[in-house]
Amino acid sequence: MPENDLLELIKTLHATQATQNNELRRLNIIIERLSTNQKILIEERKEDKAEYIRQLTEKEKGLNSRLDEIEENTRDLEKWVDKAKARISLIVAVSIIAIPLIFSLWQSGR
Repeated sequence: MPENDLLELIKTLHATQATQNNELRRLNIIIERLSTNQKILIEERKEDKAEYIRQLTEKEKGLNSRLDEIEENTRDLEKWVDKAKARISLIVAVSIIAIPLIFSLWQSGR
């Protein structure tokens, strides 16, 4: 093989190697960017999850507060019902005693 052909082959190989090296650099840059983007997405997901948990916690606090209100209202209603039962019992007791008494007074007044 003549020397000129060998030099031409070496130049071609160097050019090919330089092209491959450039492509490898570009691929490494792309990989680095993808890695950075992946890290950013992971952080964003963590932040999104933290925000979601914070929102759920706030909702839970609101629901617990509402539940406390409902329980207090229930206790108030139970007290009111107990008072109403006592009043009704008193009315019934007075009626049991008063109606025959009124009836007998009415009959004696005739």
